[in-house]
Amino acid sequence: MWTEWFRIGTIPEIAHCPTATTIPLETDLSSEHKEMVHKIIDDYIDQRGVIRFQKNVIKELKSGEKDLYWFRQKFSLLDKIYSDDDYWETFTIDSNGNSIKSLRFFQLSLFLINHFREQAFKKN
Repeated sequence: MWTEWFRIGTIPEIAHCPTATTIPLETDLSSEHKEMVHKIIDDYIDQRGVIRFQKNVIKELKSGEKDLYWFRQKFSLLDKIYSDDDYWETFTIDSNGNSIKSLRFFQLSLFLINHFREQAFKKN
């Protein structure tokens, strides 16, 4: 389709910018954790820009190069309470004493990527 538009010299105009729909995420993450993720996004983009955030954070989260420890490091830089080993032990164990590290990583990653998507497509 694109090649045809280029061949005839007619490229359709976009009537309006795409908008993101806010998707409520059911999670047991506290509002403090969500706020920390917001700060990670804001600080990173302010310092390095959107393109580097996509390349160095989102891409590496998806590929597995970044893990739960990366979130711990980022949280700890913003507030020293998150550097406590006991805090992270409690945060990554469910009420039955089972490890939920993978679940926590998934929740934090999903929340980060979803919030970034909402910010990228919000109306100015």
